[in-house]
Amino acid sequence: MSIYLQITECIGELFKLYRDNSNLSMRDIYRDEKISIATVSDMESGKKLPRVETLINLMQKVKMPLNKVFSNDVLPDYYNGVQFGIPQRLNWKQIIKNDLIENKFLPNEIDEILRYIEYIKTNRFNNKK
Repeated sequence: MSIYLQITECIGELFKLYRDNSNLSMRDIYRDEKISIATVSDMESGKKLPRVETLINLMQKVKMPLNKVFSNDVLPDYYNGVQFGIPQRLNWKQIIKNDLIENKFLPNEIDEILRYIEYIKTNRFNNKK
């Protein structure tokens, strides 16, 4: 399984947990946020993530902390490359970028995703101090 799919599934599971705890249905989210039920369903099932802005809106709606998404459990700073058939240690940015390219993301989408993750990870570390 690719890193992108692992992260997508993890975020989807976390979002569903927070949505359930907030007693919100997919229909409630559609009504309040104008985000389609299909988009929410795809995210919760780990099929794909919405655009960064949509993801942030959804997370805020269910009061899901941003740092929860990019914690070390979901996105460690380094992966052991051997588990992915690579004989070296790689950082998360290299792995995700390669994975997004394989999944046919456009260069501007890849840059947006990487900037967003970097922002969240940086703020998470700065908030711990």
